[in-house]
This record gives sequence, C-alpha cells and structure tokens, in this order.
Amino acid sequence: MRLLGMGVPVGLQFSITAIGSVMLQSAVSSLGAVCGPGVAVASALPISFGGGLEVALTALATGATLLPLDARGDGLDGLVRSLTTHRCDQLHLSPHLLLALCPHPDAGAALATVSLVSTCGEA
Repeated sequence: MRLLGMGVPVGLQFSITAIGSVMLQSAVSSLGAVCGPGVAVASALPISFGGGLEVALTALATGATLLPLDARGDGLDGLVRSLTTHRCDQLHLSPHLLLALCPHPDAGAALATVSLVSTCGEA
C-alpha cells in the first residue's frame, strides 16, 4: 500500500543530531539568506510535517519572528486576518491552501507585505 502522497499521516522521527543538522543547513540555505532579525515568517505548514519543522527551525535559528498559522482551526478568513494584522514578509503553506487564498476578496491586503511565498507538502 502506497502511503506517501495519499493523505495518510506518516510518522517521522528526528534525532537531536538530525534536528541540529536541519537547523544548520537551513541557516545557510537560500531560505536562511532571506531570513533573520526583523523578518516576519508566517507558516501554515503543520510543525509535525518536515517542511513545517524546517521553516520553524530556520526562523528561530536565524532570529526571525515566527507566526504559526492554523488554517484548519481558523479557516481562510482567519488566515487572511492574521496575515493582514501581522504584515508578514514570508508565507509558507501548501499549494492547495495558496490556491484557496488567492481568490479571497482580501488577499491583496493580506499579501501586500509578503515578498517570499513557498509551497510544499503535496505530491
């Protein structure tokens, strides 16, 4: 049975060495080059997902401000309100959520300060 890409949660286990390695690689990667003090990073990726963990660790390792977003709990309107209120520089989310966000009537105001958008998480 193929689990990846089917929406079935798959558990990941990270050792402390792996987490340190992710933080170090993230801090010197292209994301780390545009992430640091004074940068507001919004992430709607689950922290339990590898991409969400890497975004969170990169933001924290480089001194950026991390704004974790809960699109499932807050809904699309809540996501737009949070982005508008916090005026984020970066937005990290799934492709499906980005497609849902773009036609929202207030998307322009919510994304006005966003200079980097990244998507991941769907096969």
